Amino acid sequence: MAKQHTMLLLFALLFWTVLFSETSAITDPLHVTALQGLYISLNFPPQLTGWYFVGGDPCGESWKGIKCSGDAIHSIKISGLQLTGTMGFELANLGSLEELDVSNNSIHGIIPLFFPPRVTHINLAFNQLSQNIPFSLASLKSLRYLNLSHNSLSGSLGDIFTGLKNLKQMDLSHNSFTGNLPISFVTLTSLTALDLQNNLFTGSVNFLAGLPLSYLNIRNNYFSGVVPKQFELISNLSIEGNIFSTNNVNPPPNITPENRPSSQSISNSTSTKNDSHDQKTLGRWSMIGVTAFLVTCVAAYVIVHIHISCKCPLDWLECCFRSLLSLLNSLPNGAPTESPEQLSVDCYSLASPRPLLTIHKDRSKTFHERIKHTKRNETPMTAILYNMTELQAATNNFSEDNLLGMGTFGPIYKGMFPDGQILAVNIIEMAPLSLFEEDLFLDVISSVSHLRHPNMASLLGYCVEHGQYFLVYAYVGNVSLVVALHSTQDTGKTLTWNDRLRISIGVACALKYLHCTCVPPIAHGDVTAANIFLDQKLVPHLHNCGLVNLRPLIRIELEAYETATDSLGYTAPEFRQPGFDIDMTKCDTYGFGVLLLELLTGKKPYDSSKAGDRQFLVKRAGSCLHDFESLNSMVDAAIKGQCASKSLSRFADVISYCIQPQPEFRPPMSQVSEMLVSVLHQTESSGHD
Repeated sequence: MAKQHTMLLLFALLFWTVLFSETSAITDPLHVTALQGLYISLNFPPQLTGWYFVGGDPCGESWKGIKCSGDAIHSIKISGLQLTGTMGFELANLGSLEELDVSNNSIHGIIPLFFPPRVTHINLAFNQLSQNIPFSLASLKSLRYLNLSHNSLSGSLGDIFTGLKNLKQMDLSHNSFTGNLPISFVTLTSLTALDLQNNLFTGSVNFLAGLPLSYLNIRNNYFSGVVPKQFELISNLSIEGNIFSTNNVNPPPNITPENRPSSQSISNSTSTKNDSHDQKTLGRWSMIGVTAFLVTCVAAYVIVHIHISCKCPLDWLECCFRSLLSLLNSLPNGAPTESPEQLSVDCYSLASPRPLLTIHKDRSKTFHERIKHTKRNETPMTAILYNMTELQAATNNFSEDNLLGMGTFGPIYKGMFPDGQILAVNIIEMAPLSLFEEDLFLDVISSVSHLRHPNMASLLGYCVEHGQYFLVYAYVGNVSLVVALHSTQDTGKTLTWNDRLRISIGVACALKYLHCTCVPPIAHGDVTAANIFLDQKLVPHLHNCGLVNLRPLIRIELEAYETATDSLGYTAPEFRQPGFDIDMTKCDTYGFGVLLLELLTGKKPYDSSKAGDRQFLVKRAGSCLHDFESLNSMVDAAIKGQCASKSLSRFADVISYCIQPQPEFRPPMSQVSEMLVSVLHQTESSGHD
């Protein structure tokens, strides 16, 4: 009895402590929530003394690394604390934050989709961040300092620097960025220090010529062409380790061995790190003369025979370049072994595209033809190529009356075509792509165009004109599962238990098709209620199948951020474990389990109004799946009494299997679909709707 009294006393003390901490807080509640989310994403590190995942007052208490101005958080400096985990999705709520420094840790995952709008200093150096820089960077008008060096970032830079007129220092060194420098570099009119060393950049550096740089380090890339004469004015310049033309008439005087500048980093906080990537393969410059001589000897032969080997006369220049490149690669001990053209490329991966051999073409004239010549496609394109005029006419010039809603990749419009077809036109909000990125876009579209399943939205066509990209789908309807489940006042109908079972089986069958029938298996990557549309008979159609690899090219907008926040509750736990070998099909199974829990409870997977782990439906409801009384209490009130106890228990078992923390214990979707069919049979045999 005494023990029970002690437990009650401790519980009461904890309750009043949390209540008092919340009522006495002076920090902006949005800022508190954002820091709590960051604390959770960083795996509750004990190094962050004073931090809480529920309650607390960052400005009124001593939260490590936090500085405030009034009730607003002004600075976060948590560098060098051996932090792990990710950076979460809620930093954008820190509306007054000016300085963010999480450098010299072991944080992994992607760069946050959105940063605080007033931030002036961002330092994410020396972590394990991957993928690319989000397009939302262009909205940071006050940004003056950006350091993303020494991470695992990759891909080509989009035109994400437009509008950053206040940026003075930028360090992107020691990553795996590829492709040409974007034209938006010319808008960085205040940039005085730039470090791009040790990447895989290619092409010209002419976009840097007009910048007011006093420090420039572009060592150890694949930049080519002529060194701009304006580089002579840069007091601290380092350009060695590239393949610039040796015919430069006026080479800058400070690139000679006698006065070559030191390679000190522009980052004050990272200057103590050893530069372990500074040495490249010796003898690169000596091979340029030999290569140039051999190219001259064979150029005449190649050009004479070029029309014999090229089937398309319009592509003779590209064919010539490819022939020369093939010859150089075949030379014994010839070109550098790290030639970017030798990097392997997976047609389903956009994370690390190989550098381009730039060929100037008329894109609008050759885009459709390039799909026929790409070596990465073994089957022909089946999607129809539409033109902009057709899509504008079908959607009434993309009028608001035809807007069906916002998809993951952009707005979707209803289109009425002259032959009587009703189709859905999805505007894909991508930045203008390079030729190589457009080829990757075509690869994805070609692959997706072959996917056919009764529970999948079929991709029927596409359009690429003037740097704009569209996908055309079979029209299903404008009711998503999110609307049907959570906005019944808009639909006028509540989904019954039988409806929900059939919807879950349909989605399971679509995932089974992607995982088991497709070779190689295709992961969806975003199994959420927002990506499931229902037709008039409530048959589910899974959208965005096979498009997960387009995400690095998407221009992120506010709607995309909101979608990402809603998707947070579906994310498998292994995404928060550094160094974990992720099986994306198992992640689909986990997301599907969360979807089943959403259908059962009628609750959204993520609720930001709750505190700590209770924001996640899995955390709140997952522990109740094996206790029938608790299970019955959390069933959506709209379907109470419709499901027999045995059916409900079996459905809960399916959920429990799918949301196992360890991916190896999650069943394949073939088994999941069979279990759900048995639940439906049990329901029908019991006489319940």
